[in-house]
Amino acid sequence: MERKIPINKTNSYTTIQDYFLAHWVNTIGLGPAMLYIQLLSYCHKGKDTAWPSIKTLNKRLGTTTKTLIRYRNTLIEFGLIKKVVNKDLPPEDMTIIFIK
Repeated sequence: MERKIPINKTNSYTTIQDYFLAHWVNTIGLGPAMLYIQLLSYCHKGKDTAWPSIKTLNKRLGTTTKTLIRYRNTLIEFGLIKKVVNKDLPPEDMTIIFIK
């Protein structure tokens, strides 16, 4: 039996370009692609920045910090995101990601 996701007005969604799914998922791998989609989910109302904590991303993706950092580095290497460090924040929240 197929499981349906309930839809209501409080559920949000993230728009992903077909090109990303057709080209980039194959190029960077499924893990980094899922991280990119998670980061996009934080960028709404025309914003291109995201600053979720590593702990939050690990929970959402079911990854370890080491794996998450590897995925993030892949996205940086391919120019899909840019990492900026804000030293005024606590260490676990220092990284701000700019989606390109």
